[in-house]
Amino acid sequence: MFSIVIPTWNNLAHLKLCVESLRRHSTADHEIIVHLNDGSDGSLEWIQTQGIKYTHSDKNVGVCLAVNHAVAQARHEWVMYMNDDMVAAPGWDRAFAEAIQSVDSDLSLFFGTLIQPDGGGDRDIIEQDFGRLPASFDAAAFLARCQDDPRGDREGAASQPTLFHKKWWNMVGGYSLEFSPG
Repeated sequence: MFSIVIPTWNNLAHLKLCVESLRRHSTADHEIIVHLNDGSDGSLEWIQTQGIKYTHSDKNVGVCLAVNHAVAQARHEWVMYMNDDMVAAPGWDRAFAEAIQSVDSDLSLFFGTLIQPDGGGDRDIIEQDFGRLPASFDAAAFLARCQDDPRGDREGAASQPTLFHKKWWNMVGGYSLEFSPG
């Protein structure tokens, strides 16, 4: 099981879709931890009704501090950092668990493949448009085609979602705050 940390800043519709996809498409019961920056859009009230662990700041403290706060609450050894505008595909966690099993070290960093409307020519992004906003998200098309990538696993990608071992995160001190807001 993983601890999944999600920073958000007044992005309730995206956050709901993200959390819903994790709940629906996970094969294990993961810990979800959200850091709410501000939360004046109703996300604070929503998160309090969801049984999700959260941290909160009254203003936007940025990604670096938000992720550091959330990771500090994580109870599992492996931590997934995911943005609030991401949707998990079926079997996402099984693929990461298999990747962990395939290496004989916790000194590893794993990334998911991004699917987005404009990949900008990046070889690590699948260009597919399933909707740019939660209200227009085409879940049926996403589910039908999200596994269509014939390329398999690749090395060298660096983007969220990111899976890392908490031991190494703690050893380096998390995100460096001089890059805030990040």
